Amino acid sequence: MRLVAVALVGGVLSYALAYALVAAVSLLFPCVDSQSACRLGDLIGYGLIALYAPLATVTFAIVSWRAPNERALSHAALALLAPIAAMLLYGVLTIGFPTDPMRDGPDLLSGVTAPTLIVVVQWAILRASVMRAIPA
Repeated sequence: MRLVAVALVGGVLSYALAYALVAAVSLLFPCVDSQSACRLGDLIGYGLIALYAPLATVTFAIVSWRAPNERALSHAALALLAPIAAMLLYGVLTIGFPTDPMRDGPDLLSGVTAPTLIVVVQWAILRASVMRAIPA
């Protein structure tokens, strides 16, 4: 039951970090396109955070409750990262590689890095907790 609480704390922490990442990206990168296009990238980033933070928290809480080991947590993390990788692969196959980092970089950071950060932070917190609980 302690790992479920750790999963909830990790969910809140990863939500805050991803939210800070999208906010920092929207403040630090200048807007190259129209203002509405720049705000649409931020909206997509915030939407993915709102979707992935609870999804990853619930997934990791269930996995840590049912099978509190490192392998189960790694499989859950891969299952959560698969849709992000598929979305990135689909974008590269249909549009191509991003060529202008000032124009495409903020959207890539908001849309791909923020949900990935959520999953990786929660996985790392739970993995450290599971590894500490295992006797040496």
